[in-house]
Amino acid sequence: MSEPKDSESARLTELDTRLAKARGDMAPSVGAAGPSDEDGGSLRLALRVGTELVAALVVGLLIGWTLDRWWGTRPFMTIGFFFVGIAAGMINVYRAMNGLGLAVGYGKPGRPGAKEDVKGTMAGTDNHGNERE
Repeated sequence: MSEPKDSESARLTELDTRLAKARGDMAPSVGAAGPSDEDGGSLRLALRVGTELVAALVVGLLIGWTLDRWWGTRPFMTIGFFFVGIAAGMINVYRAMNGLGLAVGYGKPGRPGAKEDVKGTMAGTDNHGNERE
């Protein structure tokens, strides 16, 4: 009535291999969870651009408002520094979109003052290290 031990161990090893195969098929791949690097990079850039614009505008308005209170020239300095803040924000967005990042100046790599860091973050290059015009 009982089966021999050899057939039982053979069935157990067969079951073990089938379970291992099933677990391997169900195991998530390493990069499956969360957004890809490309999505994260785009989101990071979008948040940076928005922050650069808003921060430059707020700083410009605060400087203008402070100078207006100090010199009594209300609202001329506030209006003037509002436009200075917008210009500074646009320059920062330009630098972020062209990959200039925190590099010194606007020069191409290899010139004095142009900072060369990691491939894709050099001033004047795209993500593949090719020079821009």
